[in-house]
Amino acid sequence: ASTGHGNAQIEVFNTLGERVFGTTRAMNGGAQRETLDLSSLSNGVYFVNIAADGFRASRTVNLSK
Repeated sequence: ASTGHGNAQIEVFNTLGERVFGTTRAMNGGAQRETLDLSSLSNGVYFVNIAADGFRASRTVNLSK
């Protein structure tokens, strides 16, 4: 059974499929909220992939500064 504890791998890719950001964060179980500093990236569309404890999610982000 999953305990909800462990590490979450967060990766951000541009529309060319290039990895432009990545980090590993500790999880403590329950709902998680994370703020990513993407200020070094240009405006545009990015894909955020999250993998943690058997869970996978992918979201599209439109970055506009």
